[in-house]
Amino acid sequence: MSHTHQSSHNEGHMDWTVVISGVGAFLAALAIVVALFAYSKASSASTVDSASNSVASPPAASAPAAAVPAAAASAPTAGTAINANLGEMFIKLSGATAPAGQVSFTTKNSGAVPHEMVIVKTDKAANALGTGARVPEAGSIGETGDVEMGKTKTVKFNMKPGHYALICNLPGHYAGGMRADFTVK
Repeated sequence: MSHTHQSSHNEGHMDWTVVISGVGAFLAALAIVVALFAYSKASSASTVDSASNSVASPPAASAPAAAVPAAAASAPTAGTAINANLGEMFIKLSGATAPAGQVSFTTKNSGAVPHEMVIVKTDKAANALGTGARVPEAGSIGETGDVEMGKTKTVKFNMKPGHYALICNLPGHYAGGMRADFTVK
């Protein structure tokens, strides 16, 4: 009799082990999904990379917009497009100003080495951010990341009025002259 009772007790213990293992696996999968969702929300700028044709965009808001009277609603604008040509050792912009709102920078690397463009909101002139191989990026609203030779990347930002410095902050590039002033009105 005791042998049968012991067997029944072990089977009950095995059932709980299976349940606990299943719950653990579910929680691990849930943690992965939450981490991926948080990672996708972390991007504040949309980026298009012509090398891979991949697009990363922040997800659209799911909450409906508050009702606005027709007279107060403004027509959506496409924003301002700025072309930035990067090379050794320069940043040439198609325009140095834009109205506040969405600004897209299409950045082409026509140089022989990788470059990047970091957008820094600052009161300082682009040539006054510091010295050394790299300068502080305090006030950065985003960047292109590395743009390989002959490639193009587009980044979009909702920009507030003020002065911005557009810089390549790869070692030695800023000191070599890769910087430009940009104003949002």
